[in-house]
Amino acid sequence: MIKQVSQYPIDALVKVVREAVLEVQQNVQAPMPLCAVSALSTLAAATQEKIKVILPWGGYPKQVGTYWAVIAESGERKTAVDNIFGREIGLRDLERKKTYTADLTQYETENRIWNIGEGSLVRQIAALDKNGEPADELRQQLDAHLKRKPMKPRLRRLVRQDINERAIMDALEGMGESIAVICNEGEILLRSALLSKPSLLNKAWDGGPFHFDRKDHSIAADDIRSTVSLMVQSAVLEAYLDKRGKVVRGSGLWARFLICWPPSMQGWRYTSAVESTWESLDAYHGRIKEILADDMQYVYEFDADAKAEFITLLNRIEEEIRPWGGGLSDISDFASKAGENTARISALLHHVSQQQGKITADTLYRAWAIVQWHLEEAQRIFSPQFGVSQVQSDAQLLESYLRKRFFELIVKVLPRTDVLHCGPIRDLGRFNAALDYLEAQEKIWIGTLKRTKFINRGQYWQQY
Repeated sequence: MIKQVSQYPIDALVKVVREAVLEVQQNVQAPMPLCAVSALSTLAAATQEKIKVILPWGGYPKQVGTYWAVIAESGERKTAVDNIFGREIGLRDLERKKTYTADLTQYETENRIWNIGEGSLVRQIAALDKNGEPADELRQQLDAHLKRKPMKPRLRRLVRQDINERAIMDALEGMGESIAVICNEGEILLRSALLSKPSLLNKAWDGGPFHFDRKDHSIAADDIRSTVSLMVQSAVLEAYLDKRGKVVRGSGLWARFLICWPPSMQGWRYTSAVESTWESLDAYHGRIKEILADDMQYVYEFDADAKAEFITLLNRIEEEIRPWGGGLSDISDFASKAGENTARISALLHHVSQQQGKITADTLYRAWAIVQWHLEEAQRIFSPQFGVSQVQSDAQLLESYLRKRFFELIVKVLPRTDVLHCGPIRDLGRFNAALDYLEAQEKIWIGTLKRTKFINRGQYWQQY
């Protein structure tokens, strides 16, 4: 069975986010889901320091950081989109780095002076001890001096890209610290030691606490705020999953991710002479800047109607993960985190749109539409019943090849046998399966002329 990619629920986004996503998608011509994930992950990173949400079934307030994964091939403009949406966070991180550099220079000066003072006191005490003379007053001075030891500044940068396990722990040490691991070249993150130990990111998603003891240092972190956004090529992800997939999924890490594999736009990104406008993006940036500058802390909860609807939704999800035929039984791990992801996104949408009071049912519906779409994607990607693995990998390779031929040769049809003999999939069975997959998604259609079959470009991509 082949399942088509459903259209991204763009209308579920609140106005300030939706209009920015539409504008960036139109101007950059990257896949719509990729743009939406970038906008939402940036929003989560900026907002997680400020707000928490109380789940409808009660308990203590939860952090609102979210984990995202986008499978996208090289050339989909992942870096450009992330840079566009993440501009304000990048500017703030740059200011923090400048402040850190100045503070570090001052610290080094003060620490050098402090070391000289410590050395002088220690030498004086040693001389008195050697001569058998009392040194009580000097020891009191040394105790007071030790308490005045300068504290080395820490670089409080929010966005991290190339980061290892120890660096994550150092960044989160303390109470209420916040990080965002945003990596649009996901191979860097997948090859890092960080993802070889899923428990750390699991704890970070849950909010901690964790303790890390080394020979020379002990690290403790609590009330953690974390967002992860990973954009990775399919071949890189498949290699990673082949090596560590069982451990990562078995640990529950993948279940925390809102994952998708959006259709490519390569070959359909035509340049226009009309100058691009960025008014909606400016409004989005303005709101992100306001959020970053806000020193207030907020705790949101759902109103009575939203609570009732949320409970109904959770019970429906629970029925769907039953092992004897539930529609989500094959991705029960992803579905088990869908409720909390919905709550977190509800709080993000509520805050960015500056709604007053408690989270409403309308905002809940919007958040659920987003999470539900990602659940469908997780099922399409990971569920064996949809035959994704080999056929989807082959289809991606074949699609990329066809796009390149269409784009470079400016043709609309290609002989089927030419593609089989010259393309990336030479095995006839796999080739036919990949063609069927692409045709089912309306990316191509097969026509016949004088007993020769031709591959024609489909109409599916016009909506993107």
